[in-house]
Amino acid sequence: MATVLIADDDALIRMALRLAVEQRGHTVLEAGNSDEFFDRLAESPVGLCVMDAAMPGASLSDRLDALRDGERGAVPVAVMSGYSRPPEVVQEQGIRFLSKPLELADLDSLLTDLLRSGPGVGG
Repeated sequence: MATVLIADDDALIRMALRLAVEQRGHTVLEAGNSDEFFDRLAESPVGLCVMDAAMPGASLSDRLDALRDGERGAVPVAVMSGYSRPPEVVQEQGIRFLSKPLELADLDSLLTDLLRSGPGVGG
């Protein structure tokens, strides 16, 4: 099983995702802002990141760069947003996009697809 980093400034979303991901047998790390996001990446190997497009601190592009350029190689990622249209950087890089609220079937598909396929930041 994998370690999944859930990065979202909404504590309720993090809690719901944590419960769902842990029920599927994975370990979860949480980040509520960009500083925590970068700290979690530095602290522990991450097998998958699910993050909100808009979080306090660093830009989405900076956070995506950190996932791509880590010491352990690129980390598969999915970006979430309350908006129905993905941010431009997500479209340009072909990153998996999920609209909030998430359906459990979408989460299951995400965990299966991204953990099986490997790195997903920018191709």
